[in-house]
Amino acid sequence: MKLHENVECSVKNGMNFTFFDEGKMIIFKGSSFTGREIVTLDGEVVSDQKSYRRNSIHNFEHAGKNYQIQLVANSIVKGDIDCHFSVNDKIVTSYKLNYEKKKKNSVALFLVIFFGGGLIGFNWSAGHLPTWALVLFICLASLWGGLSNKGRWVCHESKTQAENFVSADKQA
Repeated sequence: MKLHENVECSVKNGMNFTFFDEGKMIIFKGSSFTGREIVTLDGEVVSDQKSYRRNSIHNFEHAGKNYQIQLVANSIVKGDIDCHFSVNDKIVTSYKLNYEKKKKNSVALFLVIFFGGGLIGFNWSAGHLPTWALVLFICLASLWGGLSNKGRWVCHESKTQAENFVSADKQA
């Protein structure tokens, strides 16, 4: 997803952040499964490391500028990850990656399971339904309940530190 002219972010085949600085394209790719993180500058690898920690930093230099990409996993359980991009020790952009779950319709789910389960259970106990049909219903209801709550990854732009100071000054 393109957030604005300076950054793109996606979570297809791992975490991907694309930053642009004066015509240079800097790409951060990270895998939560392997722990491998790769940073490329115009297609050339400038940083490659494995990290299983909640905080990783990639420092590199190009054309007299010091670049830094910092990834912070605030909550692995909730899917809350921050990515900060700095040039010459000044944060240019910060992004927050969140896993947002769908709001499930619990009333409809309850009614389907309650009445469907009652109907299936009554027919099974009366001998009109084989046991495999009861097991199949339980499996399908569980699968439907799990899949109906599937969410998606969303990337939000955060304020930079400089913007935070400016907004704090305006409030004072």
